[in-house]
Formats: sequence, structure tokens, C-alpha cells
Amino acid sequence: MAGQPPAFQLMDNPASFSNSSLTRTLSYNYLYALNAWLLLCPVWLCFDWAMGCVPLLQSAGDARCLAVLLLWTTLLALVWSCLRHQENGVHDAGPGRSRLAAQQQQRQQCAVTLSLALIVIPFLPASNLFFRVGFVMAERVLYLPSAGFCILVALGCRHLYNIT
Repeated sequence: MAGQPPAFQLMDNPASFSNSSLTRTLSYNYLYALNAWLLLCPVWLCFDWAMGCVPLLQSAGDARCLAVLLLWTTLLALVWSCLRHQENGVHDAGPGRSRLAAQQQQRQQCAVTLSLALIVIPFLPASNLFFRVGFVMAERVLYLPSAGFCILVALGCRHLYNIT
């Protein structure tokens, strides 16, 4: 390579070669949703996601955009939850709540923040946000995000257990 950036082909990552910014944006976001689905339910594992395995999203009317909407709604709700609880702080125990309960809730929110960071930050280099990557999807980029996802699932199970 001698200091040169790699030369990717159209079939390596079709979305990055699309002339339409809408198609690129929708397709990239759909790939994020597919990666999230692979974390949740890894039944579609593939050794090579190139060569048109994932068709591009051409319009916002595509039914697959619902997966994108669900992904971003879930992520934004989790981020908002973390920010809302960090804003309240430990000292605001509220009526009928002990300081210990407030501290436990803050620790849980810190764990949610950590899990979201473990999901998002290691995935960023493979997200096509900063530079073009030479693959459509690759399960190998989900190794570290899967640790954050496991923490998030454990926290969710704990929360459901505490409700019942």
C-alpha cells in the first residue's frame, strides 16, 4: 500500500459509492440497525456481506426504515434516561426515597452509560461516519460492542426483576 489509502470497489461497500446522499444515509443507518439486530439475535451470520447481500435503501418509504427508526428511538431513549438521571444527581433523593436508593439508581445509570459507551465507541471506526470502510457488515466489529450489549441486557433483566 506504500502509504496510500486502500482502493475499495463498488461491491465491497455499495452504499459508500452511491451518488445519492439520501441513499447513503438511509443505507448506513439500516446497516447500524442490522448490526444491532445481530447483537440481539445472531441468526444471520455471514462470512462476507458484500456483493449486494444487503440491498440499498433508495427512499424513506422503504419498510426497512422502521428498523432504523426503532434503533434511533431506543438509543435516544437510553441516552435521555442517562442524562436525565445524571442531571438530578444523588443529593436529590426526592420524597419518600432514601439516599441509598438514589445512590443505587445513580450506579445503575453509570452502568447504562458505560454499556452505551462500550456499544458505540468501538463501533465508530467501522461505521462509515469518518471514512469509507471496505465492507458492508462484519461480525468482527461487534466483539467489543457485544460486551456493552451484554451489560445492557443484564441491567434490563435486573430492572425487570426489581419491578416484579
